[in-house]
Amino acid sequence: MRRGLPIALLLLALAGLAPAAGGGKASGSNPRATVFGDSIAGALDYVPEAREFLGEGLDLRLELAPCRRLVPLSCPYMGVRPPSVLDVVAASSLLQLGNIVVVDVGYNDPANNYDTDMPRVVEALLGRGVGHIVWVTLRERNDDYRAINEIIRVQARRWPQVQIADWEAASRGATARWTPTAPGAAPASWPPPTTTWRGRCATSTRPL
Repeated sequence: MRRGLPIALLLLALAGLAPAAGGGKASGSNPRATVFGDSIAGALDYVPEAREFLGEGLDLRLELAPCRRLVPLSCPYMGVRPPSVLDVVAASSLLQLGNIVVVDVGYNDPANNYDTDMPRVVEALLGRGVGHIVWVTLRERNDDYRAINEIIRVQARRWPQVQIADWEAASRGATARWTPTAPGAAPASWPPPTTTWRGRCATSTRPL
């Protein structure tokens, strides 16, 4: 496992490996990649430049939903509870998921569950035949997020297919505030502006 590589660079590298996996390639010429996210990653829905940058050379599937959790019942957003990451994986084929999956979920998860929930999601993805999993660390705004990041770093060592995109390191020291377009999507004091944020992530996770 390689730690702390930028998302965009990881995705770029993985894109080159995906065809060799023999599966997870959608109908087009580009390899399929799925990104799971909550309201933080949901910024991709409102910043087309970041979405295009992250998806260059990929058939990008965005599974983004406010309040999404890894395994537990998700919290409600506008009267709807989105399916968990595990639920979506269980309902998807390798062709639908692709050989590259990015998981950027955790801001709504209890830290005391993450240690068991992350392995369940990883094993489910590997069971579907996914060959490359990029796990994004959280911005460490509180003790729970710090605890989750430590879990991510420890758990990722268990599988050679899992690589870390260290958003905490990439965003450290940023002081700008982000106001999302979606009402109630996230507090304004969270990550820096989406163009900077996702641009850095995309430089951390692209065609791998």
